[in-house]
Amino acid sequence: MNYEHYIQEGDEYALKPRGKFVLYLWVAIFALVGIGFLVSGFRNHVTNGYTWGLAFLALSVLLFSFIKKRRPTFFIQPALNRVVTKKRSGEIKYEFSFDKFLNFHTVNTYTNGILTGRQVYIYFDDNGKNRSFILGNVYRNKSVDRLIEETSQLMGNDGRQDVQPKSSFPSV
Repeated sequence: MNYEHYIQEGDEYALKPRGKFVLYLWVAIFALVGIGFLVSGFRNHVTNGYTWGLAFLALSVLLFSFIKKRRPTFFIQPALNRVVTKKRSGEIKYEFSFDKFLNFHTVNTYTNGILTGRQVYIYFDDNGKNRSFILGNVYRNKSVDRLIEETSQLMGNDGRQDVQPKSSFPSV
C-alpha cells in the first residue's frame, strides 16, 4: 500500500521527515548572500567582503549537509507489534508494543489569533506514565486525519482513533 506519511524500509514503516523546504530555502538565502559578498569584495577589493562571503557559503554548505543527514526517528513494526523511536545514530531509544497505545492527540497552534498549524501526538503507557511522541506538524484537517488514519492502519487498530483536539490559544 502507498502511504503519504510513511516510507517502508524492510519490515518497518518509518515516518517521513518533514520541513525540508524551509531548510532548503535558508541554504539558498545563505548561498546568495555569500555570493553577493564575494562579488562585492572582488569589485571593491574589500577583505571584509571576502571573509563574509566565505563565511556565508560555509554556513550554507553546513546547513545543506544537515539536511542530507536527517533520518526518520519514529518507526512502526507491524510484524513485531511494536512502535520504536530511535536516536539519530540509529540506536533504539523507546520501544512500545501496540497494546500500550493509549490515543492520539492534536494541538492547534495559534500566532496572534491566526491558526498556524496542528501538531499530532501519539500517547503510550510507560509503566503508569503517559509518554507522548510528536508524529508531525500539519496544516490541514485532511492531513491530520490522513496521518492518524495511516498510523492506526499500520498499528492494526482502526477502531481506536481517540482524537482529542485541544487549543493552545489562551481563552479570554
